Amino acid sequence: GVLLASKGVDAAAVVDALGVVEELEARRLEGQTRFTLVPKGQKMEDALETLRSANPTESPGIWDEKSKISKLANGEWEVLYAPHLYRLQQVLATQFGPRYILGVENGLTTIVSNVRYESTWFGNGWLNAAGTYDSIDADTVVIKFERFWWDRNSDSPSPDPEKAPAGLVQAIGQAGFVPSFSRFPVRYVDEKLCEFQFQASGTSILAVKVK
Repeated sequence: GVLLASKGVDAAAVVDALGVVEELEARRLEGQTRFTLVPKGQKMEDALETLRSANPTESPGIWDEKSKISKLANGEWEVLYAPHLYRLQQVLATQFGPRYILGVENGLTTIVSNVRYESTWFGNGWLNAAGTYDSIDADTVVIKFERFWWDRNSDSPSPDPEKAPAGLVQAIGQAGFVPSFSRFPVRYVDEKLCEFQFQASGTSILAVKVK
């Protein structure tokens, strides 16, 4: 309460904003489905704006302290809200269920991205990428994906190959990875939620920690 007051934030408004997010999370749990993306909505956008104003994490783009990384970053995150991906679903007639696994290996902050897809046109499987993430400034991180692989007709993603695999998928992934689109302003982080911005579309990505 003292922290919120010092920021000039209405505590009741924050509770209401978290309630909006929890409604979306409940849909994921009750539906027992990987696919929860919804279109951009004013109610969610207002909730995210409120949470940003009450962000409890100082310098959300800086991840150089082991305790901060362990407490807030490491774990498995599932995306709840990403309007640009929802629009892509509509265009491709394909459902997407993205998740991120953050960790630390050999002193590097690591990220694995697994995107589940199901489509009448393209079948089903997982689109995967792995690499590292680093700080650019107090509010921004950069992701450097180095390995790309595709699990077709598989219910679960295969592990990170740890070395860049040879073949077409790796080549396409490297060619399609645009560094200028890999910088993400981090707007909100707590032990359960993270919201960052996809600058190419100017839309938010909201993820919830599930493990």
